[in-house]
Amino acid sequence: MASYHRILKVFGRSVEDKTLQCDCDIHPWEILVNGNRWSGRIRLIGFVDVFFLISYSENSRFHSGIVIYKDDHHIAKILELAGKEFEDINSLPKHSEPAGNGPTAAQKVRYITFSRDTVDYSVTSIGHPIGLRTKYDKSSLEKYTIHLRKPQDPLLKTKYKKALKQHDTLDMIQDAMKLGLVSYAEILGHGMGHIYRSSSTRDIGKGFVGGLGTGQQSWTGLSGEKA
Repeated sequence: MASYHRILKVFGRSVEDKTLQCDCDIHPWEILVNGNRWSGRIRLIGFVDVFFLISYSENSRFHSGIVIYKDDHHIAKILELAGKEFEDINSLPKHSEPAGNGPTAAQKVRYITFSRDTVDYSVTSIGHPIGLRTKYDKSSLEKYTIHLRKPQDPLLKTKYKKALKQHDTLDMIQDAMKLGLVSYAEILGHGMGHIYRSSSTRDIGKGFVGGLGTGQQSWTGLSGEKA
């Protein structure tokens, strides 16, 4: 049975990536995926634009897992290439919010929802099961609602939230600085608009969209190693 590190490699990801936000073990009783509990060891591996939930055994042996998309632009692209409407996937409604100020502001579509209460972090978005293959049937896209119990450790709380939550403007600036894509001087000299226009910044996580394509019965999830 393959290691889950090999699964990540197929998806062009690694726990050594600079965009890694979380690489943590989770107890089965701490998490619900679409109302169900998973058995065995569970690993939450989160990046800037996606996160993975992986069930595994000793020696990192992969059993099953899912990938959840967090970036609205990438989700829209995936849906376009898969020939699907967001509302068609288990009747999951999309949300709109103003992209700027004023009554004429354009509506920015948000596909992912994140919330928290005194006990849990909750996130709803689209994703699909994962494995060594790089092509997935369009029907594998589905809505996932995940409830993750908040840990007591403040550091773990931060890691969990960064893994699950869609990154906002401040998060993206911090991501870009962490990756060495921009400096304090650039932020002070050009402002946040420069960050968003930067091709380097837009490349964060683009590997997920870069390999997508469509066929009659399947869509190519990612570029990378061929199974």
